Amino acid sequence: MSKPWENEGAPEEQPQDDTNKPDPAEQANADTETPEQPETPEAPEAEEVKPVSEMSVPEIKEQLKALGLPVSGKKDDLIARLEEAQGVDLEAEAEVQEQASIALANLVSRGMSVKDARAHLAKSDVSDVE
Repeated sequence: MSKPWENEGAPEEQPQDDTNKPDPAEQANADTETPEQPETPEAPEAEEVKPVSEMSVPEIKEQLKALGLPVSGKKDDLIARLEEAQGVDLEAEAEVQEQASIALANLVSRGMSVKDARAHLAKSDVSDVE
């Protein structure tokens, strides 16, 4: 039996705090789990197109510059200029698509296979034949 004066100055034993120690069951699970794989970067998504009315003035001006159009004026003027340019682009693209479809139909009606007709049109500078 120890005498009370023998323990003076010695730190008292305190109950152990197990909150920071890993649980043996968790430790066993951690050893069997598959290691985490690093995330693979996803393919870049297509750039999201905002409606012109939601764009900031610098964004609109950037688009106008890319099209070779004037960048001066109030926001409403810039919006109208860009929307008009985009509308013209869409109309031109639709016209090219229509011409390509007509040309494809014409070649197929003359007995050419669709595959050969598309290849022929691709060589003759008619693009995106559907």
